[in-house]
Amino acid sequence: MYAILYVVAFLVTLIIFSTTRLESKKKIVVVGIIFGLFALMMTPRDGSTLDIVRYYNDLNTIRMFRANSSISNTISYISSMGSSNIAGMENGSTYGSVPVMLAVMLLCSYFSNHWLLFITGFLDVFCVMLLINKVANQHNDRKPLLVGSALFLSLFIFIAAISGIRTNIVGTIFSVTYYYLLDDLNWRKTRIFLIISVAITLIHPFALVLVCIALLVRIFQKNKYSTLIIGALMLGFGTFQVYLLSIISKLSFIPFFASISYKSTQYIGDAATIIAGSKAQIFRSLVRLAVFVGIFIVSKYAVRESKIPKSYQRMVGIFICFTVGAITSQVIFSRSVTILLLLMVPYLAEIPYWNVRENHVYKLGTALFLVFIFGFALVSLADNLRAGVTYCYMSF
Repeated sequence: MYAILYVVAFLVTLIIFSTTRLESKKKIVVVGIIFGLFALMMTPRDGSTLDIVRYYNDLNTIRMFRANSSISNTISYISSMGSSNIAGMENGSTYGSVPVMLAVMLLCSYFSNHWLLFITGFLDVFCVMLLINKVANQHNDRKPLLVGSALFLSLFIFIAAISGIRTNIVGTIFSVTYYYLLDDLNWRKTRIFLIISVAITLIHPFALVLVCIALLVRIFQKNKYSTLIIGALMLGFGTFQVYLLSIISKLSFIPFFASISYKSTQYIGDAATIIAGSKAQIFRSLVRLAVFVGIFIVSKYAVRESKIPKSYQRMVGIFICFTVGAITSQVIFSRSVTILLLLMVPYLAEIPYWNVRENHVYKLGTALFLVFIFGFALVSLADNLRAGVTYCYMSF
C-alpha cells in the first residue's frame, strides 16, 4: 500500500503542477498537505529500528509526565531528556541542547504521535516545492516545476527523511531561505536569514555547518578566489576535524556544544560507535554524490542563462567540498549527501534548459548523462518504494 499511495501522490503532484486553474502558491500548499497526510498514515513495523520509534517513545513519556505535572516542570523534564533515555545520552545530548526541537516535542505531545510525521512531511515537501517554484518563476515557465518535482520525488528517500525528522527539516528550510534571502547585499534579508539560521541550528546542530558556509560566502562574496580557498579547506575537513572538535569540547559547559562534543565521539574516529548501516548504504551515498557533482558541473556549462544566484552556486560548491572531505566519517558523510540533494534542487529544476551547442562530443556526452540521470532517478524511486514497504505500513 505504501508504494501504491506514494506513486499516486507523485502523479497527483505532477497533475496539479501541470494545471493552470490554481495559483502556484496554492498548488505548493496542496502538494505539501498531500505528502503531510501520506506521512501521517505511515506506521513503523514491529521491531523497526527507525528513529521515529524513539521519537514516539519520547512523546509517550512526555505525554504521561505532562498529565501529572505543570508546564514549567514538563519543560524542565524534557530539557533533561536524552532521546529515549539511551544510556549515557542524558550526560551529553539532551533536548535542552536543541530548544526549538524541545518546543516541537512539547507541542506534538498534545496530539497523536503521527502528527509529528505530518509536520515533517509537509515541511520537507512544501519548502522544496517553494524553491522549485521560485526557479520556475525566474524562467517564467512550468517546465522546472514538472521536471524538478519529478526528479526530486524520485531521488528523495521519503521513509528515511520522515523517520529522521530533523536532518531534512533543517536542510529544506536552509536551502529555501538562502535562495530567497541571500541573493543580494540586502542586510535586512541577511538579518532575517540569521534569525532563521539560529532557529534551525537549535533543531539540529548539523545546521551549524550550513550556516557557517553561508556566512563565509556572504562575507567574502566580493573576493573571486574565496570560493577556491574555502573549498580547499573544506576538502581537508577530515584532517583538521580533530582540532576543531577539541575547541568545541572546551565549550561543553554550554548544552548546545556539549551535544556536538558528545555526538563527535559517536560519529568520528576509530572509536566511533555509530556508523553507516551497511556497505550498500555507503556505496549508495557515493553514487548519489557522484551524480550530484556531475549535475553541478554540467549545469555550469549547459545552462546558458542560469537563474541560480552566484552566491547560492558558491555555497553549493563549498558544501560539495565539505561532503567529500567528510568521507572518512560514515555518518557525517551520509548526512551530508542527504543535505546535498536538498541544496541541489534548483539545479534539478534547471535541467530542462541544458543545451550544449559548441561541440558534438559535448552535446552527445550531455545527452547520455541526461539519460543516466533519469535512469538513476527511476532506480532511486524503486529503492524509495522498497524501503518504505520494508520499514512501515499504512494505517487509516
